[in-house]
Amino acid sequence: MARHSRGIRLAALIAAAASATALSACSSSGDSSPSPANGSSVGAGSPVGTGSSAGGTSAYAGKTIAVAAVSDYPPISFADAGSTKIKGVAVDILQALADEMGAKFDLQNTSFDSLIPSLQAGRQLIASGGTTDTPTNEKATIMVDFMQTGVQMIVPAGNPKGIKGLDAACGFTIAVLAGSPTYQGLINDASDACTKAGNKKINMSTFKTADEALLAVKAGRADAEVDSSILQSYRIQQGVKIEVIGENLAPHPIAFQVLPSNQPLADALKTALQGLMDNGKYKAILAQWKMESGALPAAGINLGANS
Repeated sequence: MARHSRGIRLAALIAAAASATALSACSSSGDSSPSPANGSSVGAGSPVGTGSSAGGTSAYAGKTIAVAAVSDYPPISFADAGSTKIKGVAVDILQALADEMGAKFDLQNTSFDSLIPSLQAGRQLIASGGTTDTPTNEKATIMVDFMQTGVQMIVPAGNPKGIKGLDAACGFTIAVLAGSPTYQGLINDASDACTKAGNKKINMSTFKTADEALLAVKAGRADAEVDSSILQSYRIQQGVKIEVIGENLAPHPIAFQVLPSNQPLADALKTALQGLMDNGKYKAILAQWKMESGALPAAGINLGANS
């Protein structure tokens, strides 16, 4: 995953994507979805996408494709308390992509650290977890970028410990999502800087979900938490009593993931996303979630290659 010490040349990559000819799905290999894993289906019988869009001329028209989706990452992909229905900006984009492709996407609840294993096991063909597009992730999957974000640290409202930023968190405990080397890498880099300067290391505490990491901060088991700037902004919009500390670190694209063996599906998703950008539906979805600042100017694959 990307570390804060590496500069991200995202703008140049996006510009290149904008000028590239849109790729179309030219093969139907791997286009049928395996049966949903037992106990993992969300909203069984009601997959997103109507399968009847006029734009559904891809090799995936009429297909139902299983998607591994997290349910604890607002506003990207989440379920309300007591509900199994996954919603969010990524879900709405997936809905529109399915319609554009003439397909249906069956969202199946999957924890973040199980997304790639689920793809590799053949339970789903697409992963949707708001995953960072980095060179490390690109080795395991094709990253079909759909938004951009950054990384921010939050503390309880009022900042009772007086932490001024990640680079000044020496000796404190920071909560972070398990299975996210990007965030963990930022903390490790900051901790290394602490010890080299003769200060205490940063203690890192990992959690299976973003909600659990936030709860640790609220309960005083962690002094701060690191996660995406999109999530932190959404939390504040929802009235969570936290505040952002320090700068917005490591701006990067986030992506849907597809295995390298399924390049045609990745190409079809990219082509469909560009279609949504061209017809205005993409920006309309982001506007509904007040996420306009996360818009990409053009669809792309592996835009984080140089992050």
